[in-house]
Amino acid sequence: MGQTEFDQLLEQLKEGAAKGLPKALGVNFTKMEKGYVEAEIAIMEQHTNIYGIVHGGTLYTLADTASGFATRTYGVRVVTTNGSMNYLAAGKDTSKIVCHARVVKCGRSIAVVSAEVFDDKEKLLANASFTFCVLDQ
Repeated sequence: MGQTEFDQLLEQLKEGAAKGLPKALGVNFTKMEKGYVEAEIAIMEQHTNIYGIVHGGTLYTLADTASGFATRTYGVRVVTTNGSMNYLAAGKDTSKIVCHARVVKCGRSIAVVSAEVFDDKEKLLANASFTFCVLDQ
C-alpha cells in the first residue's frame, strides 16, 4: 500500500470513527499510523460509575475501539473475537482517558493487539489484549 492509498484509508477510518458507539462515547483519534493508534475520551458523567469513577466499560470500550482501528490500518475489516483487560488503577479525578493500541500480529485470519489506557496524568489505568477475526484482506 502506497502513501496515497494509506492516507485515503486513514480518512475512511476517521469517517468511520464518527459513527455508532465511538461517536456516542466521544472517542477522538489523536494518532493513526500503520499498526498503531492513539485515541481518547473526554470524561463526562455518562462515562462514570455510581461512585464518579470512570466506568470499567468505558475503559474497555476505548481499548477495544482503538485496537480495532489499529488493526484496520492494515486495510482489513475486523471484528473482536476475544478481549482481556487488567484494571490496574481507578480512573478518578481525570479529565480524559487515553489509549495506546499496537498491533502485535495481523495475519490472514486473525490479528492480535496490545493496548494500554492512561488517565490525563499518564497513570496506567488498564492494559489489555484483543484478538480480532480478519473479515477480508
